Amino acid sequence: MSGGALLLALLKGDLGYLGFWQVWVVAVVFAYLASGPLDYETTSAGSDWIKLDFNKRLYRRARSGYLKIYELTTVEGYFAGGMLHLRIEDLDGHWLDRQVGDLQRDRRIWDLFYNGLLHSVANGAEINRVAVDLLSLNETPALRLRDRRPEASQDCTSNQPEPHTPSGQQSMHEEP
Repeated sequence: MSGGALLLALLKGDLGYLGFWQVWVVAVVFAYLASGPLDYETTSAGSDWIKLDFNKRLYRRARSGYLKIYELTTVEGYFAGGMLHLRIEDLDGHWLDRQVGDLQRDRRIWDLFYNGLLHSVANGAEINRVAVDLLSLNETPALRLRDRRPEASQDCTSNQPEPHTPSGQQSMHEEP
């Protein structure tokens, strides 16, 4: 049953075909299949990564993506549809856009993810105010540690003076 046929029937005022049970079977089967009953998602995590698999059966290929959670560069929180969403990107350009509730569904995965997120924020990842407030990052030392980082360089050794080497020997920082 197409939307155009239904619209024409409504305009004409003829809804007699809705009395046939075959029409309802087709409508119910179509609605069920359109809802994606054969699709499922899996989330897995390791000590420094999180992976999401989106499995579409029968009609589409599965797709997956991973994120290095200790190398995050951007954490952006925003509201959409009454739910908090996080858009997160790592150094390699991989990104993830998920509802926080989806990530919190399994406590073990959430713990690994949150620890990596705190580490990344402490090491200078950009984060907006919405994400800070809703992830309760003000209650952790991550933001204070990020503010103490030297602004000039990400490398801690670049601000230290070059060690003195006797003549004829090379420093570890010099080219041969």
